[in-house]
Amino acid sequence: EPDLLGCRIYRADSPGGPYQRVGAQTAPGATSYTEFVPGGGVWHYLVRAVKRQTTASASYENLSQGVHASALVELSGFSAWAAGLSNPTEQGDPNADRITNLLAYAVGAENGNANALPQLPQILSDGTYSLDYSFRNDLHYEVQLSLDLKHWYSVALKEPSESWALNPGSGYPNQGNIGLFDNTNTDSSIPGEDATSISDNTPLNRRFWRLKVRRPPPID
Repeated sequence: EPDLLGCRIYRADSPGGPYQRVGAQTAPGATSYTEFVPGGGVWHYLVRAVKRQTTASASYENLSQGVHASALVELSGFSAWAAGLSNPTEQGDPNADRITNLLAYAVGAENGNANALPQLPQILSDGTYSLDYSFRNDLHYEVQLSLDLKHWYSVALKEPSESWALNPGSGYPNQGNIGLFDNTNTDSSIPGEDATSISDNTPLNRRFWRLKVRRPPPID
């Protein structure tokens, strides 16, 4: 419709509400909407079209009564792992071990109340960065290297459901000296769960490593 501006989406955990608006107004002509919900179960939605109403003296937005819909959400991946925690968010730390939920999940912690410290990556005596677990197929993993703690280079990447790979576009001047080793069948404390180590053969007095993980954005 020429005067359709988009739709506003409202969500509730029961058919009778109360409904709270979620996300931004959709674009005109959009046929789908994707969001992350707080948990599993049945969620109820109210979709209200927004139209441009014009009179002789003014132009304003007019909301329709709306259409109701419901969706059954079955949790998987990080959402299922974090379900039931006192703070199930990515940055939550319900067991106060100073490791966020998302990082604990990424390195293979059994649940959000387990101590994830023993499973964190380690820097070995030869300077190699060793990661025992990186098997979560719903996460992006990046091993980053820095020479000054200011500029970080993503020297190795693991995309969801894929294998580790070196990143030739990292921008690190010595990227050609980076080595990637599959330790799954050698020194992994969790056999078969994508154990990996990354090395830098560049002669340096010091270097810094870190692991970065994130969830991919929802797909519309």
